Amino acid sequence: MTPECKLIYIEKINFEDKTYFISYPSRATHLKESVKRVGVIVPPLLKLCSKGFQIISGWGRLEAARELNFEKIICHLLPPEADELFCLNLVVEENLTSRGLNLVEKALAVEKYRNYISDEEIIKEILPRLGLPPHYYHFETLRAISSLGEETWELVVAEKLNPKVATRLAKLDERSRKRFLLLLKELKLSISRQRLLWEMLEDLSRKSGKSFELILEEDFITSLLNEKNISFQQKTEKLFKWLAHKLRPVIAAREEKAKVLSRSLHKLGAKIEIDPSGEKDLMRLEIAFKSLEELEKKWFQIKETLAKQL
Repeated sequence: MTPECKLIYIEKINFEDKTYFISYPSRATHLKESVKRVGVIVPPLLKLCSKGFQIISGWGRLEAARELNFEKIICHLLPPEADELFCLNLVVEENLTSRGLNLVEKALAVEKYRNYISDEEIIKEILPRLGLPPHYYHFETLRAISSLGEETWELVVAEKLNPKVATRLAKLDERSRKRFLLLLKELKLSISRQRLLWEMLEDLSRKSGKSFELILEEDFITSLLNEKNISFQQKTEKLFKWLAHKLRPVIAAREEKAKVLSRSLHKLGAKIEIDPSGEKDLMRLEIAFKSLEELEKKWFQIKETLAKQL
């Protein structure tokens, strides 16, 4: 099926029809300067429908042209009888062979395909085209991401949100989702620590019998988010310490005692290291010494300090 080339008036194009729209974020701003300088180099692809011309591909180019008040633009036209699945395949292939698709766009594409083919066909045929293994897990991950909305998509595209955490966010109500995202932004958590935070919150939910949503509304978390006089690193330490106390009060109390002891040992050139993630129930004693005689002397002083503290 070979499209014909025609000069189309911008006002005749239906920008409300998002049937084949899979771009995120919008590329209009990115393309605007280029379109202003040299015009639209690659003609967008349209199809004539009852409500004007339907955009198949080239959304960013067309939006940039409209914002620049172009009156008309050269476009490729597909015949009205062009099959919808065929059109969607064109959109995906054009993007894959030109700039590629980010994770959110892959999720949006999968959701579009569900209008035309079965989930099994998507897993078997579409996921490999998107560069993903044909496994149900990846299908469910993309489906969850597609449902999350722009606030979450922005973090996913910027690679500031753990994809596994993103899929779990889909299970929360909108208020709780926003609350969790606010925590991530406020604490600037790494990808790995985001997952640890989620797992600790889930564990606390199971242990306490409270819903995930109720835990996120705890007074401590509200107070922490509103605290203005401490750094995000200090907020992170306070949150994980609070969760550790809630989950493992005996171990948390022991670790707190070890921190006090470590400060006492510091003047002797010794320190106690505690796993900062709280994942390992293990502490390490480190002693700096230049000779065995110095070690013997320090060891005696360390034992004296231990006797006073314990």
